[in-house]
Amino acid sequence: MRLRPFELIQPDTVAEAVDALGRTDGEAKLIAGGTALVPMIRLGLIRPDHVIALHRVSGLAEIRAEQGVLHLGAMVTMAGLHRAPVVRGGWPLLAEAAGRVATPAICSSATLSGWISSKGRRRMDWRGRRRAPPRRS
Repeated sequence: MRLRPFELIQPDTVAEAVDALGRTDGEAKLIAGGTALVPMIRLGLIRPDHVIALHRVSGLAEIRAEQGVLHLGAMVTMAGLHRAPVVRGGWPLLAEAAGRVATPAICSSATLSGWISSKGRRRMDWRGRRRAPPRRS
């Protein structure tokens, strides 16, 4: 399926990304790894006029720990999270889980921020219709 045309904005800094988002009145879609957003665009579930790609923004793939707190940038991939020595040393369960959420090919581009932001859309079927929440016994 062909993608509907949209403006691709590729900022180099966080400030430029925020400015671009403001210029689009917050209507642009942010893309990090693209494993969640691109299929939804291809299926026509969303039709953005503007897409802001974060891959050029420096510092967003940073993984660091300070005083026992783990700091993860928006562009941290699942594979990067799985391999990071600081995560494997201090948060081994998180590192192991990050390596098991999908195939290695998907984990190399899927970002933690994309996974988190797509969680709200999980109750939609492939046509974009809301699914009923699971029944609890």
